[in-house]
Amino acid sequence: MRRLLCILIAAMTAAAALLGLSSCSSAGTGNGTEGEKTTAGTQHTHLFGEWTLTPGSNCENGLTEERLCECGERERRLAQPAAHAEPDADGKCTRCGEFILYSFPVDKITKLRGTIVTKTNKYEIVSGYYGAVIDLDGITFNTVTLTAAAGGPGTGYAYLRELPVAGRVPSYAGGYTEVVWDGSMSATFAVPSDAKYLYVYHSSKDVVYLPEKVEFFNAPSVEIPGSFTIAAWNIGHFSKGSHRDSDFKDADYETAAKQFSTYIDGCVGADLFVLNEYSRLFTPSNPASSLFGSYAGTNFEGEQRRYSCNAIYSKLQLKNVTVQEFECNRSAVITYTTAVKAPDYYYITAELDFCGEPLTIVAVHLAFDDNLYDVPPYIDTVCQNEMKELIEAFKDVERVIMLGDWNAYSPDYFDLFTDAGYKVCNDGSYLTCTGSKTGGLEWAVDNIVCKGVSVSGFRKIPTALSDHVAISATVSPIVE
Repeated sequence: MRRLLCILIAAMTAAAALLGLSSCSSAGTGNGTEGEKTTAGTQHTHLFGEWTLTPGSNCENGLTEERLCECGERERRLAQPAAHAEPDADGKCTRCGEFILYSFPVDKITKLRGTIVTKTNKYEIVSGYYGAVIDLDGITFNTVTLTAAAGGPGTGYAYLRELPVAGRVPSYAGGYTEVVWDGSMSATFAVPSDAKYLYVYHSSKDVVYLPEKVEFFNAPSVEIPGSFTIAAWNIGHFSKGSHRDSDFKDADYETAAKQFSTYIDGCVGADLFVLNEYSRLFTPSNPASSLFGSYAGTNFEGEQRRYSCNAIYSKLQLKNVTVQEFECNRSAVITYTTAVKAPDYYYITAELDFCGEPLTIVAVHLAFDDNLYDVPPYIDTVCQNEMKELIEAFKDVERVIMLGDWNAYSPDYFDLFTDAGYKVCNDGSYLTCTGSKTGGLEWAVDNIVCKGVSVSGFRKIPTALSDHVAISATVSPIVE
């Protein structure tokens, strides 16, 4: 009996020893966190280390962290939403370290000798240089931002599937059918998947004005819903329209930028924003684009011509963004002032894939002649001729939205569009230009006209940040 008792005690002692060996008894790092896990009926206590970024994890595919116990047990958790933080100086995400921004070396852009691109869409032989290309081989980013060099002309572009050859129109990529003579100082565009070269060409016959910066990155894809919102605002050059430069100094930036950003994102909150009387600098050292940080689709800043400057900020991906000139303004004369000229005014066109069909967006800002309001027949022919030209230009386009500052003295001017089958949102009952000489009561200055789509919920959004207020509406497909 005594012998049997000794055997039982020895067996129990051995079992206890085995249990001790199976537990995680290491002291770990000293900074860990204890946790309990039960496996096959056995309680197991872990001492985990610090949370670290999971290898291969990044912000886009769902940033995860993990922590390890020295026994090999691993725990993971979702650390951040699927979006990158701002890039550092090397173009890497400051959160996950992934390379998200590629600054193409400007000195690697290839200058083309003896080739000139004409507005008739031909490549002709000339002496000297007139253009340059960026080889896109190995570049997998879906978006590029071009910034023009100070002192040079705007930076234009065209995507090509082949190198240009003098005397022959090249094969364009991504459905582009013509060279984009946009004259922009800064522009963001999607990169077509079939593009082999990015052609940069604003220059003279002797000098190629290369962009100051060429930055490639991956813009987040945005699924266009069954409707989206649009807005237009004459931002008054950040001086309430009093002059063509911003009133704000660098010392004002933090406070003033918060006011504008709150209005842009919190009060208006549009998916696509058209701006008139835009200025590229908000303060001497801060670009106006810093106010539109939530717009990661397609952004375009047009050329400033005295008081005329248009821009588009879009959360949606646009294509074929192009500056268009008013032919009727080439010979038009404005008599009420010498501060502006009729050819200063231009419009921007862009295309959006909306519900499986193309939708043309037209950002407008029309010239006008104040003197013509005061003499019989009291019609501003400068303004009306531009309207007629727009109607003619898009008569064969099925779905069009035009929005911006029309400088129309009377809502009756828009009868031209009504007769052409357009819907006109502002019937003159919306006061949007508080700085007009008559108080704006009879003006339909800021307006949205459309055909082929449904536009509803037209509204104005009060503000004292400019002499105009923003207008907004919701765009949706026509349901038959």
